[in-house]
Amino acid sequence: MKRSLEAVAKNLFGDGYGRLARALFLYLVVYWGLHITGFQIQVAPAVLYLMVSSFSAGLMWQALSAEGRGAGMENILMLPFENWSLVFSYTAALGAYTLLTKTAGLLAVVLAVSTWKGAELLGCILCARSNRRAKERRL
Repeated sequence: MKRSLEAVAKNLFGDGYGRLARALFLYLVVYWGLHITGFQIQVAPAVLYLMVSSFSAGLMWQALSAEGRGAGMENILMLPFENWSLVFSYTAALGAYTLLTKTAGLLAVVLAVSTWKGAELLGCILCARSNRRAKERRL
C-alpha cells in the first residue's frame, strides 16, 4: 500500500514533492505579509468551517473530474495492486494534495486577517478532512 501511495503522490506533488514545498512557502509568505499589515476582521467559527468545507469539497470535485487525471489513472490501474489499496491510496493522496496545496491558501489568508484560537484551526482541518472521507464513501 505504501508503494501505491508513493506512486499517486508523486503524480500529484511532482518529483521530490517540489510543488508542495513551493506552495507551502508561498502560503507562508502570504500569511506573513497579510499578518504584518495589522488588518483584522472577525470571522465566526461557523462561517470559517463552512468556507473550508465547501472550498475543499469543490476542489476535490474539480480534481476528480479533471481531464488529465484519466490517463494517469489508466496507467496506475495497470500496476499489480489490490483494488482497495489503490482506491485508498488515491483518495488519501488527493485529499492531502487538496488540503496542503489548495485549502492551505484559503486558511493562510483567512487566519492572517482574523483572530483565531487553536481549537478553531483544528476544527478547520477536521472539516477539510471530513470532506475527503465523504468523497471516499461516494466512490
